[in-house]
Amino acid sequence: MVRHDVDSILAQRTQSVSDEFDESDQHSVANNSEASSQSEGSDSVDYMCEMVAREIHQLTGKKIGEATIKSFYYGYSDSKYSTVKLISKWLDSKENISSLDNNTE
Repeated sequence: MVRHDVDSILAQRTQSVSDEFDESDQHSVANNSEASSQSEGSDSVDYMCEMVAREIHQLTGKKIGEATIKSFYYGYSDSKYSTVKLISKWLDSKENISSLDNNTE
């Protein structure tokens, strides 16, 4: 359940970051579309992981590395319990914000 929530939230963040890159870099993409696409995809995932790490730090006061977020997201290795707890706390905060947004509509 937590993994699905993480995938959903991170996919949304990745999409919004990708959209930002697409809008701001249209000219460079037109000049070198293949190289730019690969770079932007990698940059957007890195940016997403950076933002998640920053938000976890702001929320909990604990530091978690961008590489740890990326490893968790892609399932490269078994995550420590403390890492899963931090990410879970971040997810809960996002779900609370989402619930508030849905209630105001």
